[in-house]
Amino acid sequence: MSTSRRRALASIPVWIALAAMVGPLLVSVVPVTNPGVQDCGAPASFLLGGHVDTYPDANGQVRRPNGKVETLTKAEQARAFDHQCSARIAARMGPAAGVFAFGTLLGVVTLLVSMVCWWRAAPRRGDPPPAPATA
Repeated sequence: MSTSRRRALASIPVWIALAAMVGPLLVSVVPVTNPGVQDCGAPASFLLGGHVDTYPDANGQVRRPNGKVETLTKAEQARAFDHQCSARIAARMGPAAGVFAFGTLLGVVTLLVSMVCWWRAAPRRGDPPPAPATA
């Protein structure tokens, strides 16, 4: 097997690791909504910003971020309790975190394997220099 073919095959785990780390990062910035009830925003900002779920009060009213008070329909009130932003984001970010962890582990293992291969292929100090090529 040629060296270029070996290098191409060796780069496959690196590309898989990169995709497994970048994919979840993209998933974490795609906005999530709870239609009619709350705009959850990006999962990363929801989790890191400490946002909370919006629930209607006893009159079925919610205060929007712009300060406007809206009255929700009965269906929207039920949706506020049945389809919370935190549950929607957890359903998206849980698997994404697992894929990211897999990508990180694969990247570290690939790095260690490539370092060992480089170390084994490196010339040793005690080895004599290669003989000059004669024509």
